[in-house]
Amino acid sequence: MSGKPWQNKIALIAGASRGLGQALALRLAEGGAQTVLIARTVGGLEDLDDAIVAAGGLRPTLVPLDLTQEKDERGDDPLRNLALALADRHGRLDLLCVTAGVMPTMTLTPQIEAKAWHEAIALHLTCAYRLVAGFAPLLARADAGRALFFGDRIMLAESGSPYLSAYAASKAGLSAFVRSWGAELQGSSVAANIAVPPPFRSALRKRGWPGEDSATLPTPEQVAELCLPLLSEQETRSGALILLPDL
Repeated sequence: MSGKPWQNKIALIAGASRGLGQALALRLAEGGAQTVLIARTVGGLEDLDDAIVAAGGLRPTLVPLDLTQEKDERGDDPLRNLALALADRHGRLDLLCVTAGVMPTMTLTPQIEAKAWHEAIALHLTCAYRLVAGFAPLLARADAGRALFFGDRIMLAESGSPYLSAYAASKAGLSAFVRSWGAELQGSSVAANIAVPPPFRSALRKRGWPGEDSATLPTPEQVAELCLPLLSEQETRSGALILLPDL
């Protein structure tokens, strides 16, 4: 893609402070998008803000938020409040990218701690439901709303994934949720898909596969390039699980 392919697009990236989310945010902003960036770490968001502005992008809207937090101090869902604020400010949302992820500690399935289980389900699955509930109406107001979530090749394995059952189960649930929603959208102006990237360098990958040599894996920036076409108006699939090629 060349020029400013995302000019006048409003793009929300959930999980933007590092890794694939950071790389996508930078590329979309460089391409002219007005980005709204959600992450738990304020410092990471501020660093990304500086990088976007230094690259000539529009100053992003920073939203420091724990995506597993379902209620704020007033009892409201902070994601719904963000959707209402974006509706007032922009009237629509063109792109929704959800890269946030967590890798619970590797352990035997009967020994999974309840906190780790609930965190994986909350971030990978419940958060997806909350994002769709809040932002689907705004995507419908765009000329070509696009939502992209991310799975893992662990979902495609013919055999099970020992010691990673909480992660695998939550990602499988996310896939079923996104594909079902995307199927409902077929024939509309909105498309929602789940992409399965090749293994790439990330803190999550290192935690789940500690013996792997990360230097042999592609960078988040390289994977982001594979993802950008899936956010374009030319991408007409909806409800698809899209296996991205190896790099």
